[in-house]
Amino acid sequence: MTKPSISVIIPTKNRENSIRSSVESVLTQSYRDIEVIVVDDHSSDATLSVLATLRDPRLSVVVSPADCRGVAAARNYGATFARSDILAFQDSDDIWLVDKLKNQVPLFDTPDVVMVCSSYLIVDRDGGVSCQGAEEWMLTGVWEHSKLYDFRYITPTWLIRRSTFFEMGGFEEAMRNLEDWEFAFRAFSVGKIRVLPSPTVVKRGGDDSLNWRLDYRFSSLSFFLDKHKCALGSHPLVLSRLYTELGLLGLRLRMWSSTSALFKAALSNNRKSLRLWWYFVMAMISPKALLAIRRISGAVRRLR
Repeated sequence: MTKPSISVIIPTKNRENSIRSSVESVLTQSYRDIEVIVVDDHSSDATLSVLATLRDPRLSVVVSPADCRGVAAARNYGATFARSDILAFQDSDDIWLVDKLKNQVPLFDTPDVVMVCSSYLIVDRDGGVSCQGAEEWMLTGVWEHSKLYDFRYITPTWLIRRSTFFEMGGFEEAMRNLEDWEFAFRAFSVGKIRVLPSPTVVKRGGDDSLNWRLDYRFSSLSFFLDKHKCALGSHPLVLSRLYTELGLLGLRLRMWSSTSALFKAALSNNRKSLRLWWYFVMAMISPKALLAIRRISGAVRRLR
């Protein structure tokens, strides 16, 4: 059997309403030399029945092991079946634009390029469309740890060398959220990450996204900080921002005892921020009042 140029891995769970359009957007790519591996994480709806109606020899469906839980583990499991030298990832509720692969593959123009991403379109729950674009410096492919918050490119925009993926150990399965962000952070030190300025993916928003699970985000961000604190030690502003985000998540989760400590850690890395001083003092005096003020200010911003 001839080895395809690209292996596309699609993790899914209970996506009967979106899996068909997601997979078909991959199978109808203008770049045809691919294999598609769908990893079902024990769906309880009609996802597998929908997949069974898709007739294409390039498509295969596997079911993750019983102990394989979460999107990171599903992607890692799917990668073990890949035969190509380049891996791509798709989500089971997003859409690839028809020339995505055709436009991204040429960016692997030198051996030091290990990963290629792209801009993408976002369709929100109200039908509004926006674009997550790229700045000019990103086109060079050189990323530093200080640029962590500038990396906003979702996994469906990625292509990555298979050898690099396995050398890095794949996605961090201990994280139920932000696992792509953590992987990219490690990849910064491995080689160049090129960004295609034009969008290649349409991301569809929804409340069932893991990004809406505050508890998953809090635990994953905590794990990220514990794992990479040393690497971030020379980047205090990034550390401050991470601790601030954790503090605000803790506030929304009503983890009152942790919130002030997290804002204190943020302050220790950025003592010039008046907003952080305010967060810290309010968290010490009345975290419930701080949460109420944050909610009111957020509601005001949405009305503008």
